[in-house]
Formats: sequence, C-alpha cells, structure tokens
Amino acid sequence: MTPRHLEGDTQHTDVIRSMRADASDLFFSNFRDAFRIPVAGGDPVRVLEGSKTGVQPGGILSAKGRFFLHAYSYSGKEQLYELPRTGTAVTKILDSVPVLEGESRYGLEIMSMDDTYLYWYTELTSRNGVSIPFGTQPIVIHRMPWAGGPAETLATLESENDGFQRSGDRLLLLQKPYNDSDKSERLYSIPVAGGVPVVVADYPASVSLVEADADYAYIVTEPEFNEATNTMNQYGLVKQPLAAGQALVFLTQLLLPNRVWADPDRLVIFDYGQVKPSTTPLENYAEAVFSVPLTGGALSFITCLDIPDAATVHATTKDGKNLYLTSNASSGEDAIFHITLP
Repeated sequence: MTPRHLEGDTQHTDVIRSMRADASDLFFSNFRDAFRIPVAGGDPVRVLEGSKTGVQPGGILSAKGRFFLHAYSYSGKEQLYELPRTGTAVTKILDSVPVLEGESRYGLEIMSMDDTYLYWYTELTSRNGVSIPFGTQPIVIHRMPWAGGPAETLATLESENDGFQRSGDRLLLLQKPYNDSDKSERLYSIPVAGGVPVVVADYPASVSLVEADADYAYIVTEPEFNEATNTMNQYGLVKQPLAAGQALVFLTQLLLPNRVWADPDRLVIFDYGQVKPSTTPLENYAEAVFSVPLTGGALSFITCLDIPDAATVHATTKDGKNLYLTSNASSGEDAIFHITLP
C-alpha cells in the first residue's frame, strides 16, 4: 500500500495496529476501522467502520482460511467479527466473550485462535463477590468454541503475565512476580485442553517471549549495564527447549529486535541493525530483515527498509516467504511493505 492517510483518520493521528495475510488478501486494523487490501497491491477497502458498528477494533485473527477482528464495543463487550473476502458485510461471531460464573475481570487479552477454539486470559479483580487486592490478582486462561459453545477455564497462575505464544498443542506464558523490584521471570507451558501449568524455565532478569515452534521457545534477553566495563550489553536471543534441556544463547548482537519468526530451518528477525560494515559507530544502521540458522550462527542480512520522513514500523505479519510491515510517517501517512524472503 502506497503512503496515504487512511479513510476515517481525519486527524491523521492513527496508525495500523494489527494485520494478517494469506496468499490473496491482507486485513489490517487501526483504532477506528478494519480494512482489506489485495496482497498484489491496490486500494484498501474499509470493511468495518468502528463508529457505525459501535466498536473499537483490536487485533486481527485468522483460522480455517477466514479472518476475524477482535473488537471492543462501546457498551463494554469483547466481540468477534468475521471480515469478508468480498464486499463490506461483516458477520458478528461472538456478541460477548463471556465472564465465567463468580468472576469479575479487568479486561482480557486474546491469546490464540485455532480451527475450533478461541483462547484468552484475563486478570481477576474478584472471586465470588470478594475483591482481590491489586498486585495479587491472578491470571486465568480460558477457551471456548468460536463457532458457539460454553467457555471453560484451562488454568490459573498466581502471577502477572508478561507475554504468551502458541506452540503446537501448548500455550506458553511468561510470568513475573507481583513484586516490581523482582526482575525474575518464569516460563510456563499449559496444554490447550487445560491442565496443570508446567514450569519450563526460570530467568533471573527481564526477558521477552517473542516466538515459539513445536520444540523451542525463543526468548529475547534485555540489555544490562556492566559496571566493571561501564558498558551496556546488547539484546540477546535465547533458544529454550520446551522439554528438558539447557537453554542455548543464540545471538548476542541484537540492537533493537522488533519481531522474530521461526521457519523450519531458520529464524527470520526484524531488527534495527547494521546493514553494511563500518568502523564509524552507528553508521549504516537501518530497520532491516535478517536470518540465522536454527542451529545457530551469524546473522545474515536479507534487506532493509528505506523509510522516509522519520517513519516508524508498527505492525508486522508473515505468511510463508511473504513478510509484511507497516510504517507510519511523521505526517501521519500509513504504508504497507511487502518483502519476498529468499
């Protein structure tokens, strides 16, 4: 999509927040509306107008070759709409993601969607009419058939959620203690059918769960200040076995990692990194796409983005060898880039 102000964004202040694509269509949303555009390029079609529907769009989801929008109704409901491949007639799939009996919650976060179920977690504020003190409110994971059926509770974790990924028949959650001074994190694995959460690994400092495949979770470690050398370490990437095994420090030279995708034989990484060698500090750096073999090794440069007008990248999605990234310029214009990966 060439740079433009999206329809409805009259103040030129919104940005593309979420998107998903397949071989023919790409769907994306901002805080106002949802759009469809052919992956071959063209003009975006507004398929859901938030002000007319009475919702604020959230994330784009996909399952069974269909695309969905998680939206927040003006009346406070969490809803799910199917987005059309042709035309502009949306279909409401769920009028309200349910609150289970005896629970009172503070918002919810959609975790995953497969061919049968919608998975989400919520932070409980009370149980059976008894308030839960702030800072001790547990995370509860639920699922329900998105085509219709009762919701069920899969697991409860007595800690604060700090990230999640889907890994085959498991949900992975990164949890941190309620105590803000404690920077440790713990990675849990939970069967998608429900069960006792299993501890996969503990980390002594803040990390981010960025990707997972059937066998591994990929963890970004945050920079730490080294008092001995008076320097700041860079971000790193850890390959964490989901079964028993020692975590492998995969990369240590990431600068500002944005997204990581696991392919069968490599990781594809979108990072702010050096695209040409230089002895001058911070010269030849750009928003770029790299890859690294799953067995480890050096980063290989694929391509970089020449984004004018101080633009920033917000949303990304990947479909096979097709990578899509959005940018928002300081003038408020949005664009979508398509990169064909080697």
